[in-house]
Amino acid sequence: MPGHLLRQVQTWHPTQDTKYYDPSPSRKKDLHANEDLALQHRQGSSNSSTADAQQDLSRIAHDFAEEIQVELIAQMREQEALRRSEASYREFFENAKEAIYTHDLSGRYVMVNPAGEQLLGYSREELEE
Repeated sequence: MPGHLLRQVQTWHPTQDTKYYDPSPSRKKDLHANEDLALQHRQGSSNSSTADAQQDLSRIAHDFAEEIQVELIAQMREQEALRRSEASYREFFENAKEAIYTHDLSGRYVMVNPAGEQLLGYSREELEE
């Protein structure tokens, strides 16, 4: 996920367009520790060796990979719930015994269910023209 270090993660959510990444308190502590390590490295501190730095980077990468995995699983669950909801609506719309339709502001039919076709005596294609 590009830009994951910026603390702002763009995701789709049914009730909001943008979700801000707010790490848990323990994760915040890790992030601050990582920032301190980076600062020490830039200042030429000899407190950590190359092996320690590689291990730290590996741990950071692993942590971010886990966060990405959690986000992807949540997004997949949301998409599946949306798919089921749309299928339920479509089944209701197509099998309703009463006419259901939508139209635009000019009065043109946008969607008509089969009961609406029978009631009006026109095919869906004729009504949607």
